[in-house]
Amino acid sequence: MLEIIIIVLLLLFGFLFFKFRKNRREMLLGGMLSIPLVLSWTMVNYDGSVGTVALTNILLRLVLGFLLAGVAAALYEVYFLDRFKIAPHPHRAKLAQLILGPILFLVLVLSFHVSGVLSLLVGFLIEVLILAYHRKELLWEAIVSGLFIGLVSVVVFVIISRTAPMGFSLLPSFSGIDIFGLPIEAILFVFGYGMLWGPLYEGVKKGRA
Repeated sequence: MLEIIIIVLLLLFGFLFFKFRKNRREMLLGGMLSIPLVLSWTMVNYDGSVGTVALTNILLRLVLGFLLAGVAAALYEVYFLDRFKIAPHPHRAKLAQLILGPILFLVLVLSFHVSGVLSLLVGFLIEVLILAYHRKELLWEAIVSGLFIGLVSVVVFVIISRTAPMGFSLLPSFSGIDIFGLPIEAILFVFGYGMLWGPLYEGVKKGRA
């Protein structure tokens, strides 16, 4: 069933890719930015422990993350961005420092075995501080895009968990608390992923403009 959902996402990605041609770069950018975060999701559990995952599972996560981020980027650019439009900054800032967020996340979970959710939030706060220093006008837009990718991801995962409960093993539960059929750790992790991805997406996109 998970494969069917990925096929549906692939068709949706293809439809949006050809329908909104001016947003193709943003779709590809969003998908590419998701890769290091999805790989970290593959290596690390929510509690910070490192586990081994089958190659097939890794590939499924990469494809799912790429398509999900690409679709979210397209929907955000087409239907939501204008509502949060901010006057562009006249100068190009050096926003490569935003990569410190994902790097700090990986260091915390791999070297210090800090909770994955907490590590994502720390990485997000670092990105917020970097944006506040370089491009204050992007902060609101970055936060909105992060919440949006988190919301889209939760919706997709709810659909997956309800249509393929036996075949979808990407979201383990440690607390036993479920919301909409999803472990609360998964929801926090997905929103943390979205908040870390949002500033990076906005920073790279606007830094190149």
